[in-house]
Amino acid sequence: MRFKSFVYIFLFILYANSSHALAEVRSLRMYNIHTREKAHIIFKRDGVYDRVGLAKINWFLRDWRQGKQVQIDPRLLDAVWSIHRATGSSKAIHVLCGYRTSKTNSLLASNSSGVAKRSKHMLGEAIDFYIPGVSLEKLSLISIKQQHGGVGIYNDSGFVHVDIGKVRTWQQGHNKSSISKKQPSQPSTVSTALAAYDAALLKPRYKQANYGGGNNKSSQHTKQTFRAPSNSN
Repeated sequence: MRFKSFVYIFLFILYANSSHALAEVRSLRMYNIHTREKAHIIFKRDGVYDRVGLAKINWFLRDWRQGKQVQIDPRLLDAVWSIHRATGSSKAIHVLCGYRTSKTNSLLASNSSGVAKRSKHMLGEAIDFYIPGVSLEKLSLISIKQQHGGVGIYNDSGFVHVDIGKVRTWQQGHNKSSISKKQPSQPSTVSTALAAYDAALLKPRYKQANYGGGNNKSSQHTKQTFRAPSNSN
């Protein structure tokens, strides 16, 4: 009798979990700090990836320097979604880098030892981001604990790299002996984040002037509503 009860309970839990997965809608709220585009895109419904949503994300995470996109691996989107949910934040994911063409990656790699020549960014399997209001320490620990793949912690710049390659962790910048120590504060503004990211990758050819803002109109950016090209579907 006890065995039957155990079986019934097990089947009920299994059914409840599968029903929850089937009824789940996954979406990503993102802000691209380079293009100033913002988007809230559903990429998975009832356990099935949404083709239209995936196409929109492909374009949103494009190599903005070259204007080219690639198929972003859906597993990366699941990873970012899971990490974002675990932080408990409702703020948009601030994207610093999604896809990189080989041309862009080669240029960055030639200027910095911090850019891998065979970067996962070129495969659509990596993303660099931060979430306003979520400390780098918390974001790093959650990313590492979930073990989706590689996690790079950029202490001085306040962002993490997440990919779906082999499970591994690395750090760059000061205070990298232990992520349990107090981390540097996050970028206070998008302009500060851009400057820090440029500094981390040592990419002077792409540096923009007047990151600090001020009254110079050229340093002020307007947020744009994301619109995928009509042929992206």
